[in-house]
Amino acid sequence: MKRVALLVETSRSYGREILSGVRQYLSEHPVGWQTSFELRDLQSPVPGWLRSWQGDGVLVRTDSAAMVQAIAALNLPTIELRSMRRHPGHPFVGMDNDAIGQMAAKHFVDLGLQNFAVYSLTVESFFVRRRDAFLVSLRQRGHDAEVFEQVGGREKPAEYL
Repeated sequence: MKRVALLVETSRSYGREILSGVRQYLSEHPVGWQTSFELRDLQSPVPGWLRSWQGDGVLVRTDSAAMVQAIAALNLPTIELRSMRRHPGHPFVGMDNDAIGQMAAKHFVDLGLQNFAVYSLTVESFFVRRRDAFLVSLRQRGHDAEVFEQVGGREKPAEYL
């Protein structure tokens, strides 16, 4: 039996969908995993049980330097599911952010829209890649867009904190 920690936020629908996909996969493919997880968000502290946990691998989505250090100390196979920014040496499974930006632009142009804008976050490289691909794809189709930048270097506006 392989013991796998699922350190994925349950506070966002995307994280819950990942956990649901893991559950579905394990129910359809009896690979012999025992999973450990808890209710958490991207900024949750390192779980108390992790330091003494005797596991075989980790699936993680995090934005916390403390979590990155704790996982590195485990010296276990780890797959990052959010961003390569914090875990540059680990395998990453994620989305094709260029394709997301291109598909969004194509969709809006195909709907006949003429005026475009993009709300831009720069706190993660995947936000920047989506924005840039969206803008390039619009320009290739003969359109331009206004860019509204989130100030302050965080994903949530300060008034939401």
